[in-house]
Amino acid sequence: MIGTNPIMSSYFQKAGFSVDQFGRNSSPSLDCTAPNFKQNLEALIRCRSHSLYIFFSGLLRSTTILQQNYSEIIESFFVNSIGPVVGSELILQNVPNARVFLIGSESLRKGSFDMTYALSKSTLKTYVLNKRLLPFQQLLLLSPSTIDDLGMTTRRNDHERLETYKLNHPKKRFLKSKELAELILNLYRSSIYLSNTEIEVNGGKFACC
Repeated sequence: MIGTNPIMSSYFQKAGFSVDQFGRNSSPSLDCTAPNFKQNLEALIRCRSHSLYIFFSGLLRSTTILQQNYSEIIESFFVNSIGPVVGSELILQNVPNARVFLIGSESLRKGSFDMTYALSKSTLKTYVLNKRLLPFQQLLLLSPSTIDDLGMTTRRNDHERLETYKLNHPKKRFLKSKELAELILNLYRSSIYLSNTEIEVNGGKFACC
């Protein structure tokens, strides 16, 4: 797993998977904004025989795109988009049976207060739809709505707004990391014929009739 979600990692370990989790603070570091990102990832691919790769990286700011400076905008695009795409390209180029799952966001459909985040996440869909794969490879984009136990949610200060979102949601609750992990595991264990598409995981949030 590239990115951090300890709950998902724990779920996969309990399901019998050997899990390696890498990110900015791991050793070796997989900071997609660093010059050595590609070299470190290539080295990991060579020395580990994984077939399942999950990119779970995200950077959501509490400021609008006009309030962000150039460096913040560039960092957001690297974390939310460029890093996962470059990483996927390296994996698919070197692992003939790679199953790659990119974690997007409902923001690529509805937008966001942080439009930099929404724009950068939206590019993942274009990549997934158009990337040509080898016969035994799989590439999927999972776009969840708010994940209840993710740091991106728990660190937010607008608790009243979040509670309103939850009450207005068809399920009256947010998604759990474990539910997302279960979906990935089920997709991994099923046919690779499902590929190059986006799967929205929002509990029917956008249903209107």
